[in-house]
Amino acid sequence: MARSPLTREDAVALRRRVGACLGARTLARTSFIWPVVVPFYARFAELSPSGAFWLVAAYVLGGLVADRPGAHLVHRFGRRSSLIAATGASAAACALVLVGAEPISFAIGQLLLGAARAVQDAALPGLLAATLADFGQDEDAPSLEDRAVSLETTVMLGSALLSGVLLESWVLAPYLFTLVAAAGALACAVLLDEPRRSARKPGRREVSMATREIARAPALARSVLFGAIAAALSLVVRFAQQPFLESVGCPLALLGALAAVAGALRVAARHWDGGALRERWLTGPMSWIAAPWLAVLGMAVVPHPAIGLLALLRGGGDGTRARDLDRVLDALVAAPYRPAAEAAIAIAARAGALVAAVLLAVLADSLGLAWALGVLALAALSSTLLVAWLPLRPAPPHEGDRVDIVVAPPRGGPVRRS
Repeated sequence: MARSPLTREDAVALRRRVGACLGARTLARTSFIWPVVVPFYARFAELSPSGAFWLVAAYVLGGLVADRPGAHLVHRFGRRSSLIAATGASAAACALVLVGAEPISFAIGQLLLGAARAVQDAALPGLLAATLADFGQDEDAPSLEDRAVSLETTVMLGSALLSGVLLESWVLAPYLFTLVAAAGALACAVLLDEPRRSARKPGRREVSMATREIARAPALARSVLFGAIAAALSLVVRFAQQPFLESVGCPLALLGALAAVAGALRVAARHWDGGALRERWLTGPMSWIAAPWLAVLGMAVVPHPAIGLLALLRGGGDGTRARDLDRVLDALVAAPYRPAAEAAIAIAARAGALVAAVLLAVLADSLGLAWALGVLALAALSSTLLVAWLPLRPAPPHEGDRVDIVVAPPRGGPVRRS
């Protein structure tokens, strides 16, 4: 589409709306607390690591419960109203943690943060492109999207790097800075205008067809299950490494640095062209699981600071998983059902992370951290082997469900019809 000429007033309005969009995207996902959440609660509320893991489970539960309702909220009330509600809830949750004196207030705060993140994940994709489309500037969407991703990445890495330093200087600083970021995201959401192109929620038929597409493709079904296991292991590494590294004498500042490096590896792996994804389960999805699994096993058996280097593998595994899942969906799912299939993958990943957080909290309280990690490593290995050898077979086609849509995989793969 050709770029439409802008009047001076339209140009000013477009700059304001794009700036508000970039600010909302970046600040809504900014957190100075997650790289040091376990030592924060140990110093701020004298909670044991297992208590902090329960709060992580509350956060993941909030995101899982609000996943589909959040998409409905965005579809029903629009992106702007949903972002105002979500960023306001994030700010309120941070304030509740800071002023609360009981574990119940911490748990409510984490539930709110998780639910707010789910709503933001539903509202933010497509917002920038829809804003540009209102002014006939669709051609600028790819370049501005790249800038937005670069800005988000820079702020994410910077906040992770600073988190440990902030906690060392003042115990309240990480949550106060996160509260300021949430308040800034709220201000940006207020400055937004609702785009004319509304956010779209997959309909019942699309959800049904996406589910059948997953059932009919064993490679895709296994990828969803492997993705859930990898997400579970990633959560275990992300939060167990904090008390582990503290126990072997690592300074708090190093926790933030490790989180920043892991984040950089995730971004690099997400955008690295690793070649064509092979359909054999051993060469693709197993690599998503192997990286965090090695870190979990290492923390279980070797109490040494060098294991922190293994924890960095989590970032590469997360990025590789996101990249490979995109390719699997491109190759095996028809375009109209892609959003519904992505939603199913996201729900599976959140469910896997919730199971991991609950098990980590329960086992760490009863067995200690090292034994808990050992049990989780064995459980993850058993689950992986079970999924790898599940007798999955393509489901037979249903009458009336066949849609003649040509799906061309990227990089010149064979054309498929679904």
